Amino acid sequence: MKSKLESETTQPEVSIIIPAYNEEQRLPLLLPELLSFCSRNLSNYEIIIIDDGSTDGTKEVVRKLSKGKSEVRLISYPKNRGKGGAIKEGFKAAEGRYVIFMDADGSISPEEIPQMLRALEKNEVVVGTRISPESKILKPQPFYRVIAGKVFNHLVNLMFPIKIYDTLCGFKGFHHHVAKELAEEIISEGWEFDVELIWRVRKKGYSIVELPIKWKDVGESKLSILRDPLKILINLIKVRVSE
Repeated sequence: MKSKLESETTQPEVSIIIPAYNEEQRLPLLLPELLSFCSRNLSNYEIIIIDDGSTDGTKEVVRKLSKGKSEVRLISYPKNRGKGGAIKEGFKAAEGRYVIFMDADGSISPEEIPQMLRALEKNEVVVGTRISPESKILKPQPFYRVIAGKVFNHLVNLMFPIKIYDTLCGFKGFHHHVAKELAEEIISEGWEFDVELIWRVRKKGYSIVELPIKWKDVGESKLSILRDPLKILINLIKVRVSE
């Protein structure tokens, strides 16, 4: 039997990163469900919430919901950096053998985590996908978002030969060493982060697989289809030119 000290210093099996920007309304729905699921199904884990310069009560909500829960870590900084910047901070802080990030909006259920971990046993990187025939969309996006997503992903794959067609899905997993390496090399901090991430994984030759998932649209997406896709593509051109 392990001593108390040995138990406290054991590396977590998985680090679950949740980037959060002004999520005081949705975290009270996701975090209790995530904590309940992990406590019942995972033996050793940590949940890292990245408060990405929120201007609402996100930080206070996390502290209240995680009070007395040593498995939850809160990282907060004053200026909003974007999804990519938040996830990179999570990568740097993560101690788990496997590192997963998932959206704060609850579009992906914690019940998807076990199949992610099984896939990570055989692959260094696992990318959730909503467009596989085996994926299950419990509540679809509006048709204009679906079309915009398809156009965006085809343009991305013309710029970067990554052969992944749901690049922005907010559910991805990594071996510890891969996450640490990517945290130091990726320059993107906005929504384009996911594309650069997959591109660098491909260039390095890490094993990568797509994972069909259950997903539901929860509305109120922070990704604007009028403003953000063009901004993402411009930033990705900068990434491509810089290499």
